[in-house]
Amino acid sequence: MKFFSLLLAITFMWPSLSFACRGPQMETRAFLDGIPKQENTRDSIAKVKILSIDHNKETYETIFQVEVIEAIRGINEGTKLTIRYQDHSCMRPYDIKVGQKYYIAGETNVDNEFYGIWRGWPDYEDAKQ
Repeated sequence: MKFFSLLLAITFMWPSLSFACRGPQMETRAFLDGIPKQENTRDSIAKVKILSIDHNKETYETIFQVEVIEAIRGINEGTKLTIRYQDHSCMRPYDIKVGQKYYIAGETNVDNEFYGIWRGWPDYEDAKQ
C-alpha cells in the first residue's frame, strides 16, 4: 500500500511524468528529414546545420543556433537563426546534435528567430529528401 501511495504522490507532484507522447500524430518537430509536401504554405524553407544547443531549465526550452547551408525559399545562405523548442515527451527528433543537418520550413522574423513547428509525421516529397 505504501508503494501505491508513493507512486500516486509522484504522479501528482510531477504531472509531466503522467503524460507520454501518444503516437506519431502527436509528435512535434522543427527539424525535418526532407521538405514536406505542404511546404508551399511556408515562407522560409532551408537546409540548416546545427551550430549550438542550449537548454533553459527555467522555461523548459531548448534553444538551437543554426546556419542556413542551402537556401530554398525566403532566406539566404549563411544566415544564422535561433530556433526555440519547448521540451516535452513528443519532441522529435530528440537526439539532435551539433553538426547535424536538417530541413526547416516555417517563418522567420526580423530578429532571425525561426518559427515552424510541425505536428505529426510530415509527408515528404521524394525528390527533395
